[in-house]
Amino acid sequence: MINLKAPGAPVLLILAMTLSTVCKLQFLYQVTVIPGQIVSSSLRTILVLFLLYLLTALISDRRHYYLVLCIHFLLSLIIFADILYYKHFNIFPTVNELMLVNTLPSILESIAVLFRFQYLLVFADLFLFSLPMLQKCLCSSRFVLHPIYAVLLFVLLLTPLALDLKVSFGGEKEKLFHTHGIFYEQISKLFMSNSSKHEGDAAPTQPIADVPKKTALARRYEKIAEGRNVIVIQVEALQDFVLNMSYNGQELTPNLNSLLKQDTIYFSRYYQQIGRGGTSDAEFVTQNSLYPSMNVYSYKRYIGNEFLGLPRILKEKGYTAVAFHGYKPEFWNRSTIYPILGYDRFYSKKDFVHDDIIGWGVSDRSFFKQSAKYLSEVKQPFLSFLITLSSHHPYALPEKHKKIKLMPEHYSTLLGRYFQTINYTDAALGLFIQELKDRKLYGNSIIAIYGDHRAIDNQVPLDKRHVSNLLGYNFDYDESLNVPLIIHIPGSDLCETNETIGGHIDFLPTLLNLLGIEESRTKFFGRDLNNTNDSFIAFQTVMLEGSFIDHEKIFVRSRDGVFENSLAWKLATKEPIPVSECVPGYRRAIREIRESEYILSNNLIGKIPQDMAVESFAWSKAGFAKRIIHLLRSIPDYLMIRL
Repeated sequence: MINLKAPGAPVLLILAMTLSTVCKLQFLYQVTVIPGQIVSSSLRTILVLFLLYLLTALISDRRHYYLVLCIHFLLSLIIFADILYYKHFNIFPTVNELMLVNTLPSILESIAVLFRFQYLLVFADLFLFSLPMLQKCLCSSRFVLHPIYAVLLFVLLLTPLALDLKVSFGGEKEKLFHTHGIFYEQISKLFMSNSSKHEGDAAPTQPIADVPKKTALARRYEKIAEGRNVIVIQVEALQDFVLNMSYNGQELTPNLNSLLKQDTIYFSRYYQQIGRGGTSDAEFVTQNSLYPSMNVYSYKRYIGNEFLGLPRILKEKGYTAVAFHGYKPEFWNRSTIYPILGYDRFYSKKDFVHDDIIGWGVSDRSFFKQSAKYLSEVKQPFLSFLITLSSHHPYALPEKHKKIKLMPEHYSTLLGRYFQTINYTDAALGLFIQELKDRKLYGNSIIAIYGDHRAIDNQVPLDKRHVSNLLGYNFDYDESLNVPLIIHIPGSDLCETNETIGGHIDFLPTLLNLLGIEESRTKFFGRDLNNTNDSFIAFQTVMLEGSFIDHEKIFVRSRDGVFENSLAWKLATKEPIPVSECVPGYRRAIREIRESEYILSNNLIGKIPQDMAVESFAWSKAGFAKRIIHLLRSIPDYLMIRL
């Protein structure tokens, strides 16, 4: 029988658990971001972990060992979750992403695709720590730490950590991660991201000096769709490279290809701009022309805000605003945020007949058919926002719906499955267009179709090789993040491909011009892509904050936080260029994102007009007590979401 009734915490046990967890973090970094470049963060990580385990010193009986073991197991689960999350989103989760726990059954297929048995190594030491011989050694009473001394040591170690966190509030997130490690960064984000306002911040109104001035141009296509119904379709994982692609003698998207040939403006260099919220942030950016949150998904982060985006603006013009999605209404907080955005009605999974289910919810064919029926009953003019679902990762389409004959090398691959599902969704879109015609809604509508985010990750070697071979050139960030925007205006006689660099943030001003609606009460960070010579788009996810694409080049910010280690190349020739040429664009990207964050964090939508610029400043001391309280309240939620 092991004697665990020592007068304090066994020091050897605390040190062993700390060092073991540090080794797991190194494994995490090896299988995700930058192998060999995170070792410098280990000392800071050891400090954070040692403090965490040190808290258990307050328990001096046999319960101490089991408490430490439970904490160690929870940290292992967190690291395991970080690996899977990063593999899917190319970014680590934050402690504020308090969602998706109740949707775990829905995403099991996606998790299964990402899982590798080597990831289970993070749990290997739990078996060793459970061995009686090792327990006896680590829990020896010869090396114990009295609770009083533990508290003093905790305070001494916590002081520099707290001071360092305070300094880091105004710093760069990526540098914080690479200097201190993931746990340190996430503790800092608990303090940084949970207040609704940045107390004490000022809002200067100087224009941005290094943003290219827009040349006055005639308003092309202004009012060309005035008074029409507006039908916006956000297609799950629709990438630009599948359009007009001939694959094994087959068209992958024949219906979308048909739209491009008549009455359509096709924006071929349009890019995703999601934040922490994936699909929901694509919605948020598209409808508000603001950058998404990088602390927690925007539909949760800004739930207390007032908005003046697409639904609200059109409602003021007499439109009825309705949204459609064939999944749970509470997912991504949609049922709560949609009324705040200005929607009159949200048709969710509970409003649809479940006659055909694919993946998470109602199949796209059934979804579009039933949505068209609902639309025929809505008072016109209307804004309808439809979100598809069947082409969601991991692209598990039932055999009966598969129509594409795959090449042998694409059997059982992610790319092969994606081709099948995007072809299915394209067919569903074709049926929806026909339903609109049959119900006499087509001729008096403007139909905008765009992709929410990429389907194929250019950082997965096998997938990248498959797509590169098909395209005949390297499938890199500029192709991977390219999602199309198709604006179809029946009877307009337009047939144009617009190659201006743009993204989700440009959708709202572009659409408003086509509808003949001017909005100057609030600041949009996007531009009307039909009336600008300013080709520029900034990124926050996949490529880190500060990365951008303009009319001639792409800048990919280095993940080690060192600007000089970044990459840049010409879009047309793929020729590398010096990163020094990208400094103005980098500064512009950072400034725009910070301005948008300031407006949203301080609920200033509608209070800052288009010709005003703002900058957020470093975090102030005023909200420190609030953040401490929120930190304590967030601990249970933090553990839930990471599990």
